[in-house]
Amino acid sequence: MASEAMLSLSNSAFRVYCHMRIESGGKQSFSFPYSKYKIFMSRPTFIAARNELQEKGFIDVVQNNKNLRKANTYCFSEKWKKFQNP
Repeated sequence: MASEAMLSLSNSAFRVYCHMRIESGGKQSFSFPYSKYKIFMSRPTFIAARNELQEKGFIDVVQNNKNLRKANTYCFSEKWKKFQNP
């Protein structure tokens, strides 16, 4: 929680990350459907937060199901440990 990468996250990205951790149920790979985040954030805000989490190494998109109209599959990443704030 006190890492440089975690402290550099925006409020939206931190919130999405926390919800993803809860939704994953402790699994490394998980899906995060629209129905889960529409309650607390708009789609554009979620996309920006998700992109930030990817850039800073917290998550990876395993399967992009946009064309299938299904939830994407994500996995948690350890790349954040190498993050350095520019």
